[in-house]
Amino acid sequence: MRIPSHVSVEALLMEELQAISPYHEAWTAISGTDTSELFLRNSTCKRALYLSAPIFLPDSIPVDTFAATGVNERIHVYEADEVRDTVRLEAISSYQVGGFRFRYALSVQYKDDSVGLGWQVIRPVIVFDRRWPAMARTGGPQAVASLLRILETLRKLVLFGSHDYVHATVLNWFPPVKNLKPAYAAIASERRHPPEVDAWHEGSQEALPAHYTPERETPGIATLELYSLLVHGQVVAWIWDRDPRVRETVHAHVRELHEAFTDFLRAGTFDEPGERRSAAEYVTTLAGWFLASALEVRSERMAEALGSLPADAVDLAYGHLTAVHGGMFDFVRFADPARFPWRGRFVPVHEVTTEYEAALRLPALRGHLQYLSSRRKQQAASPVTASLPTASTTWIEELCAPLQEAERAALLASVHALTSCRSRTDWETGLERLKESGQLMRLRALSTGETREGAGATDGTTARGDTGTPALVLSCARAVLTGFVSVAESVLASRGSVSSA
Repeated sequence: MRIPSHVSVEALLMEELQAISPYHEAWTAISGTDTSELFLRNSTCKRALYLSAPIFLPDSIPVDTFAATGVNERIHVYEADEVRDTVRLEAISSYQVGGFRFRYALSVQYKDDSVGLGWQVIRPVIVFDRRWPAMARTGGPQAVASLLRILETLRKLVLFGSHDYVHATVLNWFPPVKNLKPAYAAIASERRHPPEVDAWHEGSQEALPAHYTPERETPGIATLELYSLLVHGQVVAWIWDRDPRVRETVHAHVRELHEAFTDFLRAGTFDEPGERRSAAEYVTTLAGWFLASALEVRSERMAEALGSLPADAVDLAYGHLTAVHGGMFDFVRFADPARFPWRGRFVPVHEVTTEYEAALRLPALRGHLQYLSSRRKQQAASPVTASLPTASTTWIEELCAPLQEAERAALLASVHALTSCRSRTDWETGLERLKESGQLMRLRALSTGETREGAGATDGTTARGDTGTPALVLSCARAVLTGFVSVAESVLASRGSVSSA
């Protein structure tokens, strides 16, 4: 689970954005909000990167269940000699299925970005009943190979089904964790949500109305959880109905799961009939958990996806899934996305996404500007940057390198002036000046790589801006600049609409 020291936060961020781009294309089409940009914005504001690829761990946690007593309370820490290799599991949920236990949690690790800002790196974790690896070792190489196939197939189903994609884009802001050892607490980077998000955050934590749907009793989950499940279901349905390759892939994964499990039993594991039934129930419920997150429990899509599994195991799995969190998965079937309960009124569910985008504009401007203007920890000199007195010590200087010296100096001065902005009025005034001076347009050109005027060019050619910086890290800096410009334009447009009204 260690994050290799040579892997940068920025590279992980850009690779994750690329990996989940089809998901965000669908979500953007449905919601009318550029959710890929929102994912980047939310990640850089909160300095929390959600990686969708899950981790599987054998269960060595000494607690059977964790009481839901509040944020940052259901935790388990795997300590390491090197504090940055320490892994903390958050929001651990424990379930007993067929005599076996599995847990779902989020792992948190910390890593600094290229300018020394601390990030949380978050990954989903499946904590697997430790008796399964023990059984595999007893059964020999074939059993071990079959268990690895089971886990790999489950990993792919988690990638398909987990609704944490939504939480990663409209992610709750957690307060700093309490009672950590000093050396570990020193690297923890959790921050409370900014004041602009107060109203949205309060709405996301409200309990659902008691009689929201007449068909099912309202489960004890927060509004944010229902929002996430509804949005995820709509996005997956959009993709599922338009791309037959997705359906075929999920069907293939489920078939592979059944075949791997059958081979696991043939290797001499779980000899007793009762154990075999319990094991089938366990594996099917694990797969069904994530399919239910995406396809709605007992829906035609889910029945189609589970079609290659034994019918009795599917029925048992449905029994578990409809009971989770007071019937959360079953409840979602009857919730109307066009009538979502939000802060004392009913709204289309994607209005919640729109509100978060608006609330996160000023925090994004502050966060993006901090990243672009902070001194980088390491830098590589290049023909383009060698002539600069500061050798491009910040990302904004690096990205401005292709400009002529006078233009570069004027642009950097305009950007630096924004660092003193505090209130919304300050930002609106500062951005208006940036726009009127033409510097906002120049930033837009720099963010897309369109500006090539000859800094460092001595042979009549134009400088390419090749800085010697690893490509993914540089592309992340450009993406942050693009995000800054987009948010700035949104702030100015909303100011204009208010003025004209």
